[in-house]
Amino acid sequence: MISRKVFILMCLVVITGAAAAWWVFITPDNPQTSLCRRQISGADARNVIGPYPAEHDFRALKQNNVGLVVSLLDPAIPYEATPLAREKALAARYQIRLKAALTLTPDNQELRDVLERARTSQ
Repeated sequence: MISRKVFILMCLVVITGAAAAWWVFITPDNPQTSLCRRQISGADARNVIGPYPAEHDFRALKQNNVGLVVSLLDPAIPYEATPLAREKALAARYQIRLKAALTLTPDNQELRDVLERARTSQ
């Protein structure tokens, strides 16, 4: 049988790990995420493709007169609400419009399927 101290220690390890994972997920510009994070395709291109944008990405996009960012985050999914709110705040700070892809084409089942496959493959 596991002693009470070992059980409490295991619980603390699990809680600390979950908190660290959540922090990495909602802060794309933290040092751990930046080690494996891809860069945007080129802030001066007409269409820019890249990962969930960090603050330095928004700064580069603004410097190159990008006026609209289309987010692939789904506002209907609870765990995507926090990163989407952060993305909206950064877009507002840099005066860039932000639209969620599914609000642009709400009836696009093909887009929903692609987003679902991307979520489940990670």
